[in-house]
Amino acid sequence: MAFLLGGGRGTKVSRYERFKRLPELPTAFAYQVTFGIPASELFAGVFEQIRRNTVRRIRTLYRRLDTAPPNRLTTQKLAALKNALNPTLKQ
Repeated sequence: MAFLLGGGRGTKVSRYERFKRLPELPTAFAYQVTFGIPASELFAGVFEQIRRNTVRRIRTLYRRLDTAPPNRLTTQKLAALKNALNPTLKQ
């Protein structure tokens, strides 16, 4: 497995498997290619924590911008943030 992930030793792989270490993005993608499962599913706990924190920040920024004086740039930002929230509202 270490060879497939681009490493020479199995020490890091063992740490990933025991959840003692998080892989860097290239390694997470190598896992995805190797197993054919999205990295967000392979590392679902980490993904969910990041998703929740990001959604919280998006909502906070949306509220701040929504109370700001309207202008073209603010309107575009609000639309982008609302679009980012749409798929996450169901979760």
